[in-house]
Amino acid sequence: MGTALVITSGKGGVGKTTTTANLGAALALLNKKVCLVDLDLGLRNLDAVLGLQNRILYTIVDVIQGRAEVKQALIKDPDFKDLLYLLPAAQNADKNVLTAQSVKSVVEELKQDFDFVLLDCPAGIETGFENAVAGADGAILVTNPENSAVSDADRIVGLLEAKHLEFGPRLIINRIRKNLMNRGETMSVEEITDHLAIPLLGIVFDDDQVIVTSNRGELVTMQPDNPAAQGYRNIARRMLGDTVPLMSLTDAPNQVTEKDQSVSDTTTLKNDKSSEASTVDEPGKTNDSAEETVEPAEKNGSVDTNEVAVSNAVKTDEEDPPKKRGFWSRLFGRK
Repeated sequence: MGTALVITSGKGGVGKTTTTANLGAALALLNKKVCLVDLDLGLRNLDAVLGLQNRILYTIVDVIQGRAEVKQALIKDPDFKDLLYLLPAAQNADKNVLTAQSVKSVVEELKQDFDFVLLDCPAGIETGFENAVAGADGAILVTNPENSAVSDADRIVGLLEAKHLEFGPRLIINRIRKNLMNRGETMSVEEITDHLAIPLLGIVFDDDQVIVTSNRGELVTMQPDNPAAQGYRNIARRMLGDTVPLMSLTDAPNQVTEKDQSVSDTTTLKNDKSSEASTVDEPGKTNDSAEETVEPAEKNGSVDTNEVAVSNAVKTDEEDPPKKRGFWSRLFGRK
């Protein structure tokens, strides 16, 4: 049985669809079978981001209205063997065609065959949001370091917690421009996590290649040296239980200072609204990328997921590798 995650934000334009596509691809690169579900009826752009718009025969609306089986509507991405699939939305259907129960039914069927089902949620807090959340086991909240985006995300956090999902919401801060953040001209990572009070799952830097590849129907995740791709790949690894450092906000590679990243384990304990008790986990190894050490903490199957532990930034190869546990026991934790 797989796990369904809704990718949401509240505000439009923060990168939900791009995150859904690239995170799904990153998980597929780690040999996980992933289905991406576009729930944005009337607009439908997840297929374009994946470059699959010319392969659509049936949509989720056809499935719900009985014109097609789920397997008939699924589109396989040829770049990922049998590991990445899309269930597209309908571009000319009324948004009221979907109901919470019908979406949940489709998602439950998909979970039988996929490790992860990622639900691309429409912007706003109306019917589209309600339908997407109804099929989810947990949520990933995407925001930008902008006041309006964080304000809308804060509203979504409250709505998600009222739903009592099996796994509490986690945060991705998208489109970070390091020069602006380091000059204090945008909200910092610490300010955003303090304000939203949910654990940080990862950060993604703003990069021109995200737009360039999207316009080509390609995914930036396939460019391993790209900073945005590294962000998505790191998030996927954390989702599978690896201890992965948070990328540095400095321009110099392999240099990390406490000023660059000041989000601490103490902040996580304060911020985690899921009240997941935590103790320090085994230290993990460093890697060669320009990143900062992240030490998840665990207790009774629940995990602290804020990702910055500057005091542990220097590790040696003699240390034992981190214990690998399931994604949900390490990061989301059962309430």
